[in-house]
Amino acid sequence: MYTKVFLLVALYCLPTTVFAQSSESIQPLATIFEPGVLDKAVSEYKRIFSGQEYSFKVGELHELSGCDAPEVGGVCSVKVADENLPYTGSYYPEYQQGFNSRQAGTNQHGSLDKYDQAFGQFGFQSAASWEIANNRRPVSWYGHCNGYGAASSRHKAPEQSVERNGVVFRPGDIKALLAEVYMSNNLLWLGGVRCESSVISNRNQRRDPTRLAPCEDINPATFHLSLMNFIGRQKRPLIFDESAIDQVWNYPIASFATRIEEDNISIATAYQYLRVNADTRSYRYNNDPNVVLRRIKTTIHHTEATAQESDNSTTRLIPKTYDYILELRRVGDDFEIIGGEWIFDSINNHPDFVWISYGPRAPNGSFDVSNPYVDYNEVLKMWSESVGLSNIPEHPYSVSSAEANQWGSFNGWYVAIDNARDGKVFIQQNGNLLDIHRVKEVLTNESLIGNISAKIYLNGEKVSDTNISGTGVLQTYIRPRKGPNHLKVEWSRGGKPVSQGFTNFFGN
Repeated sequence: MYTKVFLLVALYCLPTTVFAQSSESIQPLATIFEPGVLDKAVSEYKRIFSGQEYSFKVGELHELSGCDAPEVGGVCSVKVADENLPYTGSYYPEYQQGFNSRQAGTNQHGSLDKYDQAFGQFGFQSAASWEIANNRRPVSWYGHCNGYGAASSRHKAPEQSVERNGVVFRPGDIKALLAEVYMSNNLLWLGGVRCESSVISNRNQRRDPTRLAPCEDINPATFHLSLMNFIGRQKRPLIFDESAIDQVWNYPIASFATRIEEDNISIATAYQYLRVNADTRSYRYNNDPNVVLRRIKTTIHHTEATAQESDNSTTRLIPKTYDYILELRRVGDDFEIIGGEWIFDSINNHPDFVWISYGPRAPNGSFDVSNPYVDYNEVLKMWSESVGLSNIPEHPYSVSSAEANQWGSFNGWYVAIDNARDGKVFIQQNGNLLDIHRVKEVLTNESLIGNISAKIYLNGEKVSDTNISGTGVLQTYIRPRKGPNHLKVEWSRGGKPVSQGFTNFFGN
């Protein structure tokens, strides 16, 4: 039985919404894969790759990736196909006006100024004005790396300038606009939980030794399987957050090399590598009594993201090396990966989460922060023309029709307007009914449980201030305007703020 839930994960440089599926585990895994997330990856892998099965077997993965059979000292080295190589771009820091910053070494207008000029947008209802109003945080690492990472992972670099209504868009402008529209993503979450702390969780503090704490981030087994199944087998990039703590830096991974350092290591040796003191008569981090422990060292190469954009799209790659134990179960002549643990320096220096982009969508969902005054279809047409294509090509990574219209999820809440959840509103003369419902089964923020008050703002003006209790349903009438609308909800308890959520929608 499958139950639809919403998994909300912040993808800083800026946040976005992720839809995941909760289910009983598809694989008989003994340990700490994130419940539901890996199941979704398995089912989606089969869908997007025409029936191919997601593999958990070490030898099979090596063979399918074009590598030699796994042995101690052997290296499996794989890179994405040349046509899938992500390009170097900018993370568009907010302190430099985000997507409207000028290109390095030029005196040209920013890409959003050009877009407004080309498509006749002025004043407050313009892309440049929206960017200034919504991207003002002075912290140096706040930017738009997830938009860059998604765009770069799906598109070859723009090559030629294109013209729209007398305005010339250079390759650097097109890269900026691509990253902008990819700030609203349909995407597949492959593993990990965003760490909101500057301190990595201590594995000795786990309630269940076989389950990672939130700030231990992605399980190394999930990370390893993602590399092998997507880059190894399909030669397509992944996007990962390389920061294990509260800062988030999303980059596409273009290649990896994984090496078996030691095989059949003892429990005592494993605990030494894990930097824990525990009873060596049993391995506490996996419930399989016959678990086999193998030390792995993997070096990935990810693209560089710069503070300023340029027309130059040469791919520059940065190496990162990770050390971990894979927990294995013998299956015939092969070994199945059933878990893992970070070791040595990788305990505190490892990826946070991994994902792939299914493509841009209209900026009408919760925490979607792409610019509502930039049409992603227009931008994709610019890109196609820039690389010499007459049409926007199909991509194997695309969202299923069942998920395409999900909209308006906060952390433990969802939004409906006139009982619809597609982010598009037909403006009614007497107002539109807004419902905000508490989704009890997915509450992840304890501060939102119980009696709280909520203030609702529509386009900057407060429309409701009410207490929520009991069933956790808030209903009120709102009066949207034509075009983009911005809805904000602030929750508080005892006069103290506890959380807030945003969502955009369009009035017709």
